[in-house]
Amino acid sequence: MRSTCWFARGGCTCDYTYGDAARRLVLSSDIGYGATRRSLRPSGKARVSLTRKSSSGSFADCMERLTELVFSRLTPKLGPEDWPNSANLNYYADGTQSVGWHSDDESLFQGKVQDCSIVSLSLGGRREFWIALKTEGAEPSQESVVEVDLRHGDLLSMEGLMQKHTLHFLTREPRQRADFWPPRINITWRWIVNHRRGCPLRGQPCSYPKCLEKGPLDASGEASPRVATWWPADTDESRLDWRLCTECRHPGWHGGRRCLRGEGRFSDRWFCRPCWRAFCGEEAERDPTERAAEAMQMRLVNKVKLMQKRKDLKKSWESFCEAESGLRDPARHAPTSLLSWLETIDAVPEDLQPLLAKARTQLQEAVGLVPEAKEHLVAQGEVHLPKMRKPLRKGSRSHGGRKP
Repeated sequence: MRSTCWFARGGCTCDYTYGDAARRLVLSSDIGYGATRRSLRPSGKARVSLTRKSSSGSFADCMERLTELVFSRLTPKLGPEDWPNSANLNYYADGTQSVGWHSDDESLFQGKVQDCSIVSLSLGGRREFWIALKTEGAEPSQESVVEVDLRHGDLLSMEGLMQKHTLHFLTREPRQRADFWPPRINITWRWIVNHRRGCPLRGQPCSYPKCLEKGPLDASGEASPRVATWWPADTDESRLDWRLCTECRHPGWHGGRRCLRGEGRFSDRWFCRPCWRAFCGEEAERDPTERAAEAMQMRLVNKVKLMQKRKDLKKSWESFCEAESGLRDPARHAPTSLLSWLETIDAVPEDLQPLLAKARTQLQEAVGLVPEAKEHLVAQGEVHLPKMRKPLRKGSRSHGGRKP
């Protein structure tokens, strides 16, 4: 479950709602601050509200300073009064936390009817960000999916009518290394142009840029976008397919992602974009935290491989595999699953004990041993409760036919 926080400046008191979740602003010295709490409303929808006030204003001061640092360089021709008047913050604790396909098309920003600029800053671990065109049913078009890597310090801008015509998606990481993935903070600045009733700024004109005129962001004086076709230019279309990557088995979307089939003796292997780059030796493109996560995962896998070779533990490992997914290769199992097996044989490495404690908590939440845990999971869409069948009326038929 990711954590969120909503910030507004300039005297704005608007709440921020998207989907079934609402972020409520608590004022302190005319500047918003808050921590979030999730609960399940009687209607079954998630509600997120701020629970405490700031006494020192340190959060608001930090956000004001960060806004200045970013927009004085990104849009040097805009004055402070024209900088974004709000920001939504998200904290992703590890690679298991993600956000499904959506558009930032809430009424506050009017992104469905006019140009809407959004600026997103990534801090922490690298994550994959996918963009796709909307179909007539407001679903993502699989053929149009573009993959982008968001690394520490990256700025992503979404402009024009992008929120009307496209969707975006922050994926989970492959399960083999998701638990080891470093945390990430995402700060998304927006311009509120349609303030809510009760807000003192409602009805006042808002100055906002229809398109960001970018200034120099690095030593070269140019930003370097990383959106490109990643497969070789001379690739035969028959080598591309939407499927599960045979290397990392990334869940992607609809059971897979765009993959490239290898050639020659590798023709039986399908590579996703990150695995293809690693296969081609493009290590420079990979984030150091990603390599650290993979190193930790390999250390755990090697530990399991070493233990499963022992004759007295062979039967225990086979029973574990049959109870899980039937796969014998430790690299195909999630770290938390491997840790649970190592715990049964009392062989968990000391530096991995904190991860084991986290796995225990996740297991307790899944079976409902922690108070309100099920409500939290339902609120985030992780658990789907069975629908209650309505009792049949006297004289009615089970298949919904009319009374005789």
